[in-house]
Amino acid sequence: VIDPDTPSDARVVRDKLGREMHLVMSDEFNLPGRTFGAGEDPKWTAVHNRDTTNQALVYMRPEYVTTKDGFLDVRTDAERYRGALYSSGQLQSWDKFCFTGGRVEMDVQLPGQKGIPGLWPAIWLMGNLGRATFHASTQGMWPWSFDNCDRPYGVESSYGLEQRVSRCDAHPGHGLNPHQGRGSPEIDILETNLARPWQEVLGPRPGYRDNATVLQTSLQISPRIPGWMR
Repeated sequence: VIDPDTPSDARVVRDKLGREMHLVMSDEFNLPGRTFGAGEDPKWTAVHNRDTTNQALVYMRPEYVTTKDGFLDVRTDAERYRGALYSSGQLQSWDKFCFTGGRVEMDVQLPGQKGIPGLWPAIWLMGNLGRATFHASTQGMWPWSFDNCDRPYGVESSYGLEQRVSRCDAHPGHGLNPHQGRGSPEIDILETNLARPWQEVLGPRPGYRDNATVLQTSLQISPRIPGWMR
């Protein structure tokens, strides 16, 4: 799954401890006009699904994702579709490429102009047992990472959230191992939006204007870290 166009000097690198890391997957997106509908590409799938997470107003459509001028091109338009106000695209490697550790590198040009609301571009990783924007697949799976036969209490239980596949389960089904907790934690490599929504939740932050554009990274995992450990 290594793209032949990937330079040879990018195929073996060293981490901060000097250990060699060998490339196992790459995509340079050099071939123009690629399509990513279901079954059309060996590495990626552009989903066809309405995204309602985080109060999104968009329908993700495969025709909004292609390759152009040596780049992956994801378009967003104010085009109504199946009840959504906007149309855009989301590319996933779900059920095609999985890994348990390593390094991810990318070259990204984010859309829009700073200070203008509405866009929330993001590049992120998620456990393969859940599929982003398909809510039934993530209920009780996202963002769990817990392997004790011990139902956690606190924030999760107060919201009625329980781990679907717990170490307590002798018969989890679906070919999963008995007595092994499973889930789909999330790592947001980057996502950008305006500072205003976060200031409404967290309170004013010195130096931030209401229309300031912020870039953030996060690890989303359950059970959450208790307040006394933060």
